[in-house]
Order: sequence, then structure tokens, then C-alpha cells
Amino acid sequence: MLSEKMSFLIKFLGTSNKEIASYANCSPSNFSRLKSGKRDIKNDSVTVYRFSRGVYLYSAHNSKLEHLCDVIHCTNTTEKEVVPKICEWLFQETTFTEGELSKDVSPIIFGQRVKQLMFLVKISSSKLSKKLNVDPSYISRMRNGERIPKYNSKIISKFCKYIVSMVSEQGKLQELNKITEMELDAYSECEVTEVVKNYLYSVRFPDVMFPVKEYLDGINGQIFKYTDKMPQKDLYMYNELLNDTAIKYTGKEGLQRATLRLLANAAEEGEKELLLYSDQNMNWLCGDYKDRWLCFMWECIKKGVKITIIHNLARSANELSYALRLWFPVYLTGMVRSYYFEASHRSHFSNTMFINSGSSCVEGRCVRGMEENADYFYNTDIDRVSKIRDEFLVLLKECKPLVITDADKLEKENLERCIYGDLNIMVTDKSVKIESVENPKVKFAFDHPVICKAFTEFVKNMNKK
Repeated sequence: MLSEKMSFLIKFLGTSNKEIASYANCSPSNFSRLKSGKRDIKNDSVTVYRFSRGVYLYSAHNSKLEHLCDVIHCTNTTEKEVVPKICEWLFQETTFTEGELSKDVSPIIFGQRVKQLMFLVKISSSKLSKKLNVDPSYISRMRNGERIPKYNSKIISKFCKYIVSMVSEQGKLQELNKITEMELDAYSECEVTEVVKNYLYSVRFPDVMFPVKEYLDGINGQIFKYTDKMPQKDLYMYNELLNDTAIKYTGKEGLQRATLRLLANAAEEGEKELLLYSDQNMNWLCGDYKDRWLCFMWECIKKGVKITIIHNLARSANELSYALRLWFPVYLTGMVRSYYFEASHRSHFSNTMFINSGSSCVEGRCVRGMEENADYFYNTDIDRVSKIRDEFLVLLKECKPLVITDADKLEKENLERCIYGDLNIMVTDKSVKIESVENPKVKFAFDHPVICKAFTEFVKNMNKK
């Protein structure tokens, strides 16, 4: 039972034995011996505690804590409550049945599929919540992967039935065929509903391919329209932030406000440089805040502020896809230089440093999983800003460019290509080149191995069809 439950948690959370061990700060072999069943282990052993704490920290850092608590039936999300509950749950004599849990799909993939189906029928969270008679926040949590209803729950049945009815009403069955990779023309509405339900929870879709498709769907048709899509700034909030004098901000909301304040001041000063680095979980950049952030970034670009960002790519393929889609509109302005670390070492600490060169900075550091209680400091002391800037430049020396704007210089041998929407995608083992099909040509490229692998798998799959 212990081995079965350890394996289930690792698969259910979409992680690995090695990654849980890194959060637990011990060797993966310790957990391998537990899973092998060769040792007589009790629930109060040090190794079981380490595994449980590693699971907790991983879940907290990757926005999966609430879902973990649903599985182990824990009503509290503090480490003090959850870790002992995991230790206890690992030794309980229970079995897993389809519908008791949410199958094996990862929360991130589930959320992406909910968003994809909602996008297909063009419905917002607020409108869908009225149709399903639930709170809009519940739909938002489903979209973000923070809430996965049980497989046989009423909410999922109602959701799938409504999506299928709208697909039928809008004549979008062929689009649904592409999403589910099935020919549904001869299916009854009840059967199509069951297919959609299974799609939400299925693990047969490769994780490395799905984010690429969503990324391309997100930028298709937007290459020449990105300026029209930028949200307009809230003048009241803009002026309020310029008058903010706080020094310390706490938690996710604190980091969000401190960042907007930095961007507002950079836009107001104009023609300077923003230096940006953060390796913490990206959930602070999700939801409604994303549009506010993008609006303030756009204000900086219009005022001639140049942006240098170091992306931390020690993330899942899904987070990488989200980051690229998030930054895509500003990449196209030509005002952003993006870099990434060649090494993919994952620290136990989360670091943030945002610098408005020459005048202010936002800085923060905490143990991973503790971001909700972390403190972030807004500093206007010139000496301190200069010191943080120097630290950023040291990091930059270890980086390579992420988005390659001079894509014509990439190797042209052994190209495999496909057309997807209005994009021409060309891949080799070492590079990905994307360009618009119609004039004027817009080109950009990547050479990061994880991104190359994801696009290569996508192109190969497209060419098989």
C-alpha cells in the first residue's frame, strides 16, 4: 500500500521521485527503497516524513496544494497540518476508483483543457458560472488548474453537456474533432459529451506537445494585431501607484502591487531600462492581474523603456508555454532582450529582482513554497539599487539569448516544417524558427533544447495527419 500510494501521489502531481527528493533535500534513493517495499517502514519514520514534506513543498510551490489536500482529505493547508496528514494517508488501507479522484491528469493540463473548450465556444467564466449555477471563482480555479472536480461530479457533467450543446449550436464539431483527435460526426450528443469528459481527464495526450499547440493557437492571427489587443491603463491606479511610498509588500498581492508600481514609475520616467529576473512560481502573473501587468509593460514600451529579462527555464513544459505566450506581445515590439540560464539547477530558494535602472528596485527571497508569506522590498536607495543591478549583470553573463530575432542565421539543413494557421514552423534538432505566412514577414526563433524538443514532437505529429 505504501509503495502504491507513493507512486500515485508522484504521478497525480505530475512530478518525479527525483524532484520530490530535491524538495525534501535528500537522495532519491531513500524514496526508491521505500517504494520497493524491501524495508519495514512505519508512518513515523524519518524517511516517510521527508517524503511527505517534499510532497508538501512541491505542491505549495506549484499551485497544487489545495488539490493535494482534496486527495488526502485535509481541510487545512499549513505545513504543520498537511505533512502529518500525508504520513497518515500513506498507510491507510484505501483503494483508488475512477471517479473517487481525478484520474491521473495533472492540474496544469486539466486547466489548459478547460480554457481550450471555453475558448472554442467563446464563453467567459462569468457567463459559464451562471449556466452551471456556481460561483465565478470556481470556474476561474478550474481554468487555472487549482480545482479539479471529481470525474463523476455533477459540475463536470453539466460543464461537458453545455460545451457540447454550444459546439452543436455554433457548428464547431470539426474543431472539436481536432481537439479530441476523434471523428465525432456519427456520435450522439450523449456520446460526444462522454468523449469531452474523458478528454478533460485523459493522460494519453503528450504533455510536451499540448503546450506547443496552445501557444501557437494563442499567437495565430495576432502577429499584426498585438497593439490593438493591449488593455488600456487605469489612470486612477496609475496615479495612485506613482504616489505609493510603501517599503515592504507581503505575499502574492504584495509582489503584484510592487511590480506595477515599478512599471508605472519606469513609464513615467521613460527611456531607461528595466532589468527583470524571478525564478518563483508564475501563479502571481495569472488571472486578471495578467492584463494589468501587460498594460503597464506596454506603457513602458511606448515611453521608450528597454527591457532585459532573464527567464528561468527550470520549469515544466506547461509553464514555459505560458511564459512564452505571456511575453509574446512585447517580444514583437523589438524593445525586449530575453535570456535564459544554460544550467537548469533548481534551488530551494525563490528569488526576485526587478530593477528600474538608476532609480528603484523590487527584491525578495524566500524558501520555495513560502511565497504567500514572503516579503518584497521596494527600494529607492541609489546604492542599494546599484548593488542589485550589479547582481543582475553577473547573472546575465551566464545566460544565452532565448528569443532569436535574427532567425535567418539559424542552420537550414535537415529542416522539417509544417504550416499551422498563419504560421510557418521549421524545426531541426537544434532550433525552432517561426515566421508568418503572409507579408510583411515576422520571424523569431528559439534554440533552447526543451523548446526544440516540444516543437519537433508537435511538427512530427502534425505531419503524420
